Amino acid sequence: MPMLQGHGDDLYRFARPIRANFSSNVPGRVDLGALKAHLQAHLDLIGHYPEPEPYTLEAALAAKHAIDPAAVCATNGATEAIYLIANAFARSHSTILQPTFSEYADACRLYHHLIIPGARQNLFEPSEGALVRKNLPLHQADAQIKESAAADGFLPSEHFSASEVKTRSCGAGDGERRPVMPEGWDEVLHGIQRNLMSVMSLVATPAAEREKNPNVLPDNLVAEIEARMDAMTETIGPGLHFLLPGGTPLAARLQLARAVCRRAERRLWTLHRQDPLPENILQYINRLSDLLFVMARCELASQQWPEERWQAFAYKNQK
Repeated sequence: MPMLQGHGDDLYRFARPIRANFSSNVPGRVDLGALKAHLQAHLDLIGHYPEPEPYTLEAALAAKHAIDPAAVCATNGATEAIYLIANAFARSHSTILQPTFSEYADACRLYHHLIIPGARQNLFEPSEGALVRKNLPLHQADAQIKESAAADGFLPSEHFSASEVKTRSCGAGDGERRPVMPEGWDEVLHGIQRNLMSVMSLVATPAAEREKNPNVLPDNLVAEIEARMDAMTETIGPGLHFLLPGGTPLAARLQLARAVCRRAERRLWTLHRQDPLPENILQYINRLSDLLFVMARCELASQQWPEERWQAFAYKNQK
C-alpha cells in the first residue's frame, strides 16, 4: 500500500521511558493474557502465508452477520481502510477534524484531496503537512471573486456628481447630493454581481463534480461584455493610455473594482493549474476588468472630467 509518511510508532526517538503514549489506539494498561494464550494455542496454524485477499474472512463475517459478502471489506488494520477510502474518493474535498491520526491527512494528500480546514481547526498547519492552509489557490481565488462581487456592489451605493466633488473640495457648501450613475448601469452591475455569485460557486466545486452544480452561467457571458465595451468605446473613443485612478468618486471606485478583478484573475489561473476551470469563467473575469476600466472612462467623459494619463499603451501603438 503506498504511503507518504509511513505508519508506525516513534517511541524509539526518545531516550527516556514514556509514561503515556497517545500516538496509537493500542491500550497500554490492559491485561492481554487471554489474547496471548489464544495465540499460543494456535501457533501451529501460522505455518504459511495468509491469503492474498481476505475472501475467507469476509465470507465468515458475512455469514455471522447474515449479510452479503460483497458488503464486507476486511482490511489490514484501520490504516489500510483509511487509504482505501481516500483512494475511492480521489480528488475530492475532505475535512479532517483535529487532533487525530496523521494517516488521514497523509492518505488525502496521496490521492490529491483538497483538505478544507474544519470549523475548529487553525488556519495554519501546526506541523508539516498536517493541515492545508487557508491560502490554498481555491480559497484565494474564491475569496477574490467574492471581493470582486462586493466591490461591484459598492459602486452604485453612494456617488456624487463631478460638480458636487468640486463644491465640497472648495468648502463652498454641501452642494446637491444626487445619484449620477449613467442610465442602465445599475442593472449592468447587478447582473455582474449575480454572475459572480455563480462563478464563486463553480470555482469552489472540483472539476470532477462541477457538472452536478446547479448554477449555470449565461451562454452570452463574454459576448455581452464585449458588446457593452464596443458601444461605450464608440462613444468615448479608444483608450490608448494608462490612467491614474481617480477623477470622480464613481470613476475611482470603478478603477478599484477593476484592480480587485485583476487580482481575482491571477488567483484563478493559479487554481486552474491545479484543478481546471471552465474557459468561459477565465474569459469572463479577464473581460470584466476591461469593462470596468471602460466604464470608468465613460464616467469621466459623462462628467466632463479630464483623464489623467500616465503613459501610452506600448502594445497598442505598435505598427
